[in-house]
Amino acid sequence: MKIYAINGGPRKTWNTATMLDYFVKGVLSVQEDTDYRKSLSESNNIAPYPITL
Repeated sequence: MKIYAINGGPRKTWNTATMLDYFVKGVLSVQEDTDYRKSLSESNNIAPYPITL
């Protein structure tokens, strides 16, 4: 399974980022062979940043 989680919120570590972290942790707990990428959407550019679990 592949997941691409996009944080469209204006802050890197607030509610939306926290929700995405819990979402990815939940998916990984049931499907360990999941590839994922998490990114922060700034303006119209999507720039990846690493996830910390």
